[in-house]
Amino acid sequence: MIVLAVDTSSPHASIALQSGGRLLAELRCGGEALHSTKVLPRIEFLLRDQGLAPERVDGLAAVAGPGSYTGLRIGLGTVQGLALGWGKPCLGLSALLLMARRARGSGPIVAVRDAWRGELYVAFHDAEARPCGDVEVLTPEALRSRVQPGTIVTGDGMELARPALADAGVRFVARSPFLAGALAGAAVEAFAAGHAGTAGELRPIYARPAAVAASR
Repeated sequence: MIVLAVDTSSPHASIALQSGGRLLAELRCGGEALHSTKVLPRIEFLLRDQGLAPERVDGLAAVAGPGSYTGLRIGLGTVQGLALGWGKPCLGLSALLLMARRARGSGPIVAVRDAWRGELYVAFHDAEARPCGDVEVLTPEALRSRVQPGTIVTGDGMELARPALADAGVRFVARSPFLAGALAGAAVEAFAAGHAGTAGELRPIYARPAAVAASR
């Protein structure tokens, strides 16, 4: 199965293609201001570079959030439009789930992303990166009261969380902020498990009301 994955949820935009268990290619775009002008041309480039016509793509995936309100709309809208135009299934996955999946194996995981205003988007997971609740918005100090010693803290909000968690007995695990490759791999698994959706079913994960996020 060939999956095209798109992440424009943060300034670290990326696009990836995966075939089964193998990552074919990943383009790291960068620069949030470039998302709206670069994402479709770079998808076209990536497909051409891999010698793939659109009809060869079996499914599409987008990072559904939380993240930049404008960035999420661009990524989800792009995947929705392509899924409709190509007649393909699609799905959206949490950025925090993808971050947690890359830190699996040795304890409970907390994935964090900067939510601005000194707050974090936070998601708790077990050692296998299975979610233990919904995405929350917490201050680093509030997160400190929720974590246990031995917890793995990961994600692109890690540095904001670090001062409050310095004496909490947690382990910080840094990974690349570019998520499209991880998204493509997770999407292949999800499609294989029968979790394909339609363009009309894609929904953003804001974690805050959209009107609040849109003010940024």
